[in-house]
Amino acid sequence: MLYTWVSMEGCSLRKLGITNKIIHLSVCLILISVSGCSQTMFDSRTREQIVEERAIDRWNRIIKRDFSAAYEYISPGSRETTPKNVYIGRFGGATQWLEAVPVKTECEKDLCQVVVSVKYRIRHKFFPKGIENSRDFKENWIHGDGQWWYLLEK
Repeated sequence: MLYTWVSMEGCSLRKLGITNKIIHLSVCLILISVSGCSQTMFDSRTREQIVEERAIDRWNRIIKRDFSAAYEYISPGSRETTPKNVYIGRFGGATQWLEAVPVKTECEKDLCQVVVSVKYRIRHKFFPKGIENSRDFKENWIHGDGQWWYLLEK
């Protein structure tokens, strides 16, 4: 039995009132907590908070011009129909993305819409410092395979 080899200076677990059932339950909880499913089982965040965080993470990758990493946030179905080089080509070189801030997030079952306000600068030959502006982007996110994915619009 498990309690026979675990003791502390002559004080066995049985003397402490710990039974095999409690030990087995503890081991199971530990295994669940280190498994991949623990994130969703014990995550206290709402769907809206999770999706909003993923949306901002994706935009932060775009701001860093790491378009390959941003590509990994789009849904598997979108990746099947849009090759990475096509996705990266959508961003062009004239725009410098500066900041992304969540405005509003609404979810219904496995679909969320996130509104992100994005600040950007466009290079222009008549304005050496560029033209700075911001715009709200409405993004759709779907849940599948245990993850939230950005649904790429065509």
